[in-house]
Amino acid sequence: MKIENNPASNIISQKTENVNSVERAQLQKSTSAPAARTTEKDHAILSDQAQLLAKALTKMEGTPEVRMEKVEALRSQILEGQYQVNYEELAKKMSGLPGLK
Repeated sequence: MKIENNPASNIISQKTENVNSVERAQLQKSTSAPAARTTEKDHAILSDQAQLLAKALTKMEGTPEVRMEKVEALRSQILEGQYQVNYEELAKKMSGLPGLK
């Protein structure tokens, strides 16, 4: 048997609606708080060494790995028979290599 227009059932449904609205408000607050934190920007302060390294890396990235003008100059010297090896200088450089001492 269903009882309609019962004041007790109206009170219970109103309290249930109030609890639900409070829970929704709390949920909205908790989900909007992290969003506010993500809009803040992080920042870092680099040391002098790190700044110098960053500049060097930037400059290195802009420099080609092979210096074509030097390669072409050496190639033309070799083809013309004008390239001569300085054996003493070559030996000095090779003696500084690891494992050749």
